[in-house]
Amino acid sequence: MQVSLPAHGCVAYAENRLLGGKRVSWSEVRMQLGDAEKQRRMKDVGYSFNTPIQLRDALPRKADIINEPRVVSDIACKRKTDHLNLADEDRAQAQREVVGDNGRLLAEWTSVRRQKRTAERGLKA
Repeated sequence: MQVSLPAHGCVAYAENRLLGGKRVSWSEVRMQLGDAEKQRRMKDVGYSFNTPIQLRDALPRKADIINEPRVVSDIACKRKTDHLNLADEDRAQAQREVVGDNGRLLAEWTSVRRQKRTAERGLKA
């Protein structure tokens, strides 16, 4: 996996202060958890495409995207499952499944969450 992150700006500065050399590693963790969450939601409703790119690649070259049944189904599925506003419990469960398979992720996730809370308290003070 290749990860590219902004090197400048307030977010990059804060992440470097909190995470130091683990900034890239933490970004990978975030992406893995986010991907697991999305894939689980789509799988739960029986949808066979894991990504919008897979759906796009499966369409005929000159498909009428507005009326293409698979596109219509994809959009309906996202609305039905509230894909863009996932429920916290579903997200937590998907993350628990991924973290359960990889003890390193749990340690990093816990560490970063603790650092974030500490930083938030410091900013409020």
